[in-house]
Amino acid sequence: MIKTYVGQKIIHLTSVDSTSNYTANLVKDGKISSGAVILSDIQTEGRGQRSNTWQSLPFENLTFSFLLKPSNLSNILPITINHCVSLALAEFMLVYGLKPQLKWPNDIYVNNQKIAGILIENNFNSGVVTNSIIGVGVNVNQTSFDSLKATSLALLKNEKYPIKGILFDIIFELNKQFHLFETTSSEAVKERYDMNLWKINEIVRFTIANNHKQGVVLGTTTDGNLLVQFKDEILSFRNGEISFDMLNS
Repeated sequence: MIKTYVGQKIIHLTSVDSTSNYTANLVKDGKISSGAVILSDIQTEGRGQRSNTWQSLPFENLTFSFLLKPSNLSNILPITINHCVSLALAEFMLVYGLKPQLKWPNDIYVNNQKIAGILIENNFNSGVVTNSIIGVGVNVNQTSFDSLKATSLALLKNEKYPIKGILFDIIFELNKQFHLFETTSSEAVKERYDMNLWKINEIVRFTIANNHKQGVVLGTTTDGNLLVQFKDEILSFRNGEISFDMLNS
């Protein structure tokens, strides 16, 4: 039997600025436990990585956050949380008949288009992570996007889906992935993450400090950096130091 790490409690809101902000306020007030999920039909200020906004039409997509305490999960590392959540979303997509790939560092792609994203915010005490707030956005029923690099379940499957049913399916996959971590290792989780990387072993055009350069995606390091092989060297990049040139990727 798989232990329930996520979803012991679900708080369903109609509207909120950000489910991650709401979760953070509950943490500050001591009113939320590890594994609790905050779901909202509308996010007025949904956030993505590096202060980007998450564009989501009201009632069309799945936007939720959950709290995770490393002390409740074999002191799991933040990067392993990212790997587990990414793999859970990928497994969910597979169940729905899609072929997902994990775009470093925090997106899920299908057919070279973004269908889901993750935002992880860690809280520290004396240099140790005390808890992590994981925000997840999945494009479900939205069929029109500003970006040509976005897609949804509805566009790919030509079908509308119940948002809460999608949430329960993803919670099941999250619990499965966290269980696999506890019964294997963070190294095994990372290996599966790298195997499913978008553009793995392909020549890709990158932007690095406003310069364009071609390289081959090799995988990631143990602390989550992207490994890229250029003609004469292999370099490691942290989030924000390198980006995919999306017009040519």
